[in-house]
Amino acid sequence: MSKTTTALFGVILAAAGFALGHWTAARPAQRPAAIGAAAAPDAARSAIAERVRAPASLENMVQLAQLLEQFGPDAIPAIPPTILHPGETLDAPRALVLLQFWIDRDPKAAAEWTAKYAPLGYRNLAMIPAIERIAETDPGAAIPFVGRAGQANSQLLKPLVRGWVKSGQPGVDDWIRNLGYGFKRQKAFGAFFRAKIEKDGAPAAIAWLEALPDTEDGFYQEAFNRLTSELTYADPAAGIAWYEKHREGPRSKGLMLAVVDAWVAVDGPAAMRWLSQQPEGPERDNAVLDGVRWWGIADVSGLKAWGRQLGVDHLEAWFQPGLPIFARLYGADVPLEGIRWAERISDESKRTLTMSQIARQWHLTDPAAAEAWLSQSPLTEEERTRARTPKAPLGRQPGPAAAPPGAATPASPAD
Repeated sequence: MSKTTTALFGVILAAAGFALGHWTAARPAQRPAAIGAAAAPDAARSAIAERVRAPASLENMVQLAQLLEQFGPDAIPAIPPTILHPGETLDAPRALVLLQFWIDRDPKAAAEWTAKYAPLGYRNLAMIPAIERIAETDPGAAIPFVGRAGQANSQLLKPLVRGWVKSGQPGVDDWIRNLGYGFKRQKAFGAFFRAKIEKDGAPAAIAWLEALPDTEDGFYQEAFNRLTSELTYADPAAGIAWYEKHREGPRSKGLMLAVVDAWVAVDGPAAMRWLSQQPEGPERDNAVLDGVRWWGIADVSGLKAWGRQLGVDHLEAWFQPGLPIFARLYGADVPLEGIRWAERISDESKRTLTMSQIARQWHLTDPAAAEAWLSQSPLTEEERTRARTPKAPLGRQPGPAAAPPGAATPASPAD
């Protein structure tokens, strides 16, 4: 799922959550007295159909949530035909309000219907809260929706593991182990440690890891790597303490990078300040480079604001590895500002490449302004020609170095 799609889904879920929370505060004390028991399901279907035909808006979504609460369980039979009505195109926020109402009251039945019949867009979103809710009381009942370890649906791994941890029932660690080495197990570990830290605290998560045997299947190493990130997300001070404890140990490779990649998503300026105080060398260079990249993904406006506060004339040598990415990010919005940062790159080949990349993008959006700069730029004539040619290769872009073998892999907070 792309970051744009993830962000859009987040907005939809937030809006649906607002409506569901709002109805709890504003709901009437009791169901409408005029509706008889036998007529209630039919009345619910008619009233819900009328409400979803109203124009899409936050106000109408809240009113739909309140209406569902008024009818209570009698509203549930109306949900499938409302979502599947061939004459309506139900917007996603109100579809999710309907499905969440059902999930709150009968998550297993809601999941069974959603998995079989719901339109794909609604299905992918609604199954996440349904699986977590089922797993909170009966992890075994949630597993069939996700799939056995070898064929597990990667989008439903996290809600299953989160709910399982919340349930307090055993077996989640064996289930994660059976996923096998790779992306799915790393994703499951992220959900496991995040839920465990939230439920039992960081010391309990550390104790769980330290009780694991260090076997040859890579399970301990993957758990170690992901705990590093999740500790830092939850509490940067705990992540630093973990780093200090293991920085001289056998699992130190990539440890600084893992801490910084997580920390920049929480507090970029603090992470960079800490990096500036670390011993110089390849480890710090890799962490600076990757930290700038991940901060740019998590909060590019915050990264740029930090740079402007720092000032282009006050750069220190420790930040050089991240400067090419930094300059290109500025240059995407204000080319001359990006070029000013690029001019501070000490390595001549990286400096020239970065300025050429900015100029080429600039030439696509404002050829006259780009030409004015190119004509008096320090670039050679060959480099200027390449910058004017949209598809001309400019060379390998400086990017994050590959993590050393056995190192912690960067983890997005969304993983």
